[in-house]
Parts: sequence; structure tokens; C-alpha cells
Amino acid sequence: MSRTSQTNSNRVPSPIRYYVSFSGEKGTFSYWDSANKERVDLGSEVEFVVMDTRSAITGWNDPANARIFSNRVKSVAKEELTVRCDKQVLATGMYSAIKGDIANAGGKFCTEVFALMKINGEFAPVQLDLSGASLGCWMAFVEGLGGSWAIYKDLITTKLGEQKKKGRVTFFEVAFGTAPLSEDANELANAFNDDKLQPYLNNSTATQEAAVV
Repeated sequence: MSRTSQTNSNRVPSPIRYYVSFSGEKGTFSYWDSANKERVDLGSEVEFVVMDTRSAITGWNDPANARIFSNRVKSVAKEELTVRCDKQVLATGMYSAIKGDIANAGGKFCTEVFALMKINGEFAPVQLDLSGASLGCWMAFVEGLGGSWAIYKDLITTKLGEQKKKGRVTFFEVAFGTAPLSEDANELANAFNDDKLQPYLNNSTATQEAAVV
């Protein structure tokens, strides 16, 4: 079975250990350590093996002082999104039809990359959320590889990208790259994907509660 294969399963808990995001302001990746109540900086250079990807909406609504989140989908062209802020439903429908309402509320499109990322010298299961400039860099990188199928062939690497300015905001991009994927890492990713990740992603509860983490 490949890392992109899908299976049906009963309800299972999330196998994700770290929820990683990129700060354009700092140019670094980080995750929230719930045990120590602190954000751990991983620097600008990380390595990971992609197992699967999903799309969702994330963001922040200032009037409500609350997070914006949605269900996760495989294709925004084929599946509807239900976007929420706290307990309120902000919009429901295809992304192309509701993206204006989402942006006005403070929401933004997000690609969730499920991967094994090397943290503290060992590969650990992560959900890497890419939005804004980092998502733009990711999409250009995937296109340059020849399509989404190609991201599963190699080890994905990152470096600090160019510093850009939009209006008064200065931010860093991400320079994605590839490196040879070892057989051990490939087998580890395939096994984790088939045994843990796909049963979780195919669970209806996980799909509906994607961004509530």
C-alpha cells in the first residue's frame, strides 16, 4: 500500500504528535509544547517525509476574539467546507463561492501537510500547516516538481527564503527543496501512513473536526 492509499476504519485517536507552523515574521518553524506551555522553535531548516495532504480554513476573527476553523477536505473543487468561528457557522459551500466571506471574516486557506518530520534527531508524526506566503512557496515548489504526486518521492527540505515586503509588512518566504529519501525513512513513513494516519484521516469525526486542535 502507498502513502496516498485510503482505507475505511472505525474511530481512532489522532496519531499526530506535533502541530507545526511557519512564522513569516521570524522565518522559522515551530510547534506548541502543551506540557511545558511554550512554543518550541525549530529554526528555518527542517526535513520531512510527506504522507498526505488536506485543505482547510484557518485564521482569527477580531470582533469575536476567536479562532476560525473548518473541516478538512481532499479537494476544495469537489467537497464543501463548513467554516466556523467559535460556535458560529460563518459560511458553508464550495471554496470558490465562499472565499470572499472567509477573507472578510479573517479566515485564510491552509494546506495541512501530514508528514514524518525530524525533530530532536528522530522522525515524528506532524501536521504542518501552510498558509499565506509559506503556502504560496509550497504550491510553487510542488508545481516545479511536476505535480503533487512527486512530493512523495524524496525527503523534503527547507531553508530560509527571501525576505519580502507587502505594504508595511516584512516577511520571509520558505525555500523548499529535496534530498534523497532513505529506504528506512520510506518504509517508516509507509507503515505509519497505512497503520495510523489513513485510519484517522478517513474517520468522519477527524474530518469534521479537522481544525479544532
